[in-house]
Amino acid sequence: KKAATISELEKFYSGMAEALHVGADFRTALDLVAPSAETPYFRGVLAALYEQKATSASIAALMRQFPAAFTNVAVSMVEQGETSGRLEAVFDKLATSTKNRMMIIGEIKSGLYYPGFIGCLLLIALIVVNFVVLPMITKNFKLFHTELPPVTKAMFDLLNFLSTHPWVAFFPPVVQAWAFLRRRWLAKQPLTQK
Repeated sequence: KKAATISELEKFYSGMAEALHVGADFRTALDLVAPSAETPYFRGVLAALYEQKATSASIAALMRQFPAAFTNVAVSMVEQGETSGRLEAVFDKLATSTKNRMMIIGEIKSGLYYPGFIGCLLLIALIVVNFVVLPMITKNFKLFHTELPPVTKAMFDLLNFLSTHPWVAFFPPVVQAWAFLRRRWLAKQPLTQK
């Protein structure tokens, strides 16, 4: 995965702020925050920052080379911090904003547990109703020699089709998974925009 996680970015920014606050230079600060890197990609980014700092004077220019790790906003803030000489304050502010973003994402994820649980229960209820309750109802109709209502008959025809062609049942989840994976591309299409 060629992207930094939010937690390791938060640790990086807060570690850099602390190290620069006590007077460490950029390469020493990188030495101190390197163990907090969680992914191989971000470890590589930190190693590249460390190596290239010897040839580049600007930290923002170094960070701009890794857009998957550092956003344009973060790079611009670091650039302003270098100009004003308040780089540790900028890293501190970046750490705070990243921590807030991490908390918001955590709350969104925890907020999705309940709808997911309800969705699973609904799926189980649909399976029970369609494959247990409805067949019992049809037996009662047959027992009284009565025709099923057209909607119920259509439902049973669909269930019979699904039981003889089970691969069709997997088509909607596969389409949903594809749409989720390609959501950025789908969102850019003119038809989706409309």
